[in-house]
Amino acid sequence: NLNGRLISPEDLQKMMSQLEISPGIKLRAGPAILYRQGNYNLWTTHNFLSSLNFKIINPPSAFLETRDKWKSYLSFKKNSIPTPKTMSAMELLFEWSGKQDVVEKDLVQVSVKYLYQAATEQLKLPFILKKRFSGQGRGVFLINHLHELETILNADATDFQSANVLEKNYYLADIMNDSKPIQIEKQQFLYRWIFQECIHESLGNDVRAFVISNIFFSIERSNPNSFLSNLHQGGVALNTNLSESEYAYCLKMHLESNLNYSGIDFMRT
Repeated sequence: NLNGRLISPEDLQKMMSQLEISPGIKLRAGPAILYRQGNYNLWTTHNFLSSLNFKIINPPSAFLETRDKWKSYLSFKKNSIPTPKTMSAMELLFEWSGKQDVVEKDLVQVSVKYLYQAATEQLKLPFILKKRFSGQGRGVFLINHLHELETILNADATDFQSANVLEKNYYLADIMNDSKPIQIEKQQFLYRWIFQECIHESLGNDVRAFVISNIFFSIERSNPNSFLSNLHQGGVALNTNLSESEYAYCLKMHLESNLNYSGIDFMRT
């Protein structure tokens, strides 16, 4: 029998002295953590769990990779998993500027108008705007007009707004590895957003498959009042069965993720 308990990272830290932990401890021999992370305290929690010696279901390194929507997309693309066309804000800006008479000094000023024009050319209207790190439907927007994009990105224009040191270091690593740095100290928000093609027939509807090893549980989520299907945004969950191709699709994603337990969202089109 498993003795499960919901506990915050702060409380776990207080309990550490009470737990007997040795390197290489097995799941059945001692405490284990099933890591479930919302937006709150993401980086601090990740850093803390990475330092522990006992079993963590879903290792923090794999969790962080799959939590980052941009890195998830790159992994899907590399492994030929069909996904909507997706571009980072930085990639989108340079893609567009290469076709226009735009000098670098203009890019340094970062015009949101450039991003909007690039997105409408590459992805068409409407398009989806997402924060790389977000959950429960927060940080995801359907963009129909320039004003909507300006309102969202202008509110995020301050360097690493609402970010702690760990998050700042995470994005700085991306900046240092970028092959096209352009005085990026004033453009941090370009690394925090991705733009995505809108799949019109699936707005407000998707399927979530929960996978543990090769065991599947699946629900269909529907929201008639929003393009967001999330239950936190008013969506309703219904039982659904996966087809053979959907099962194979989700199993491939699960295995590529290096997670022991995963939740996979996909759209039926």
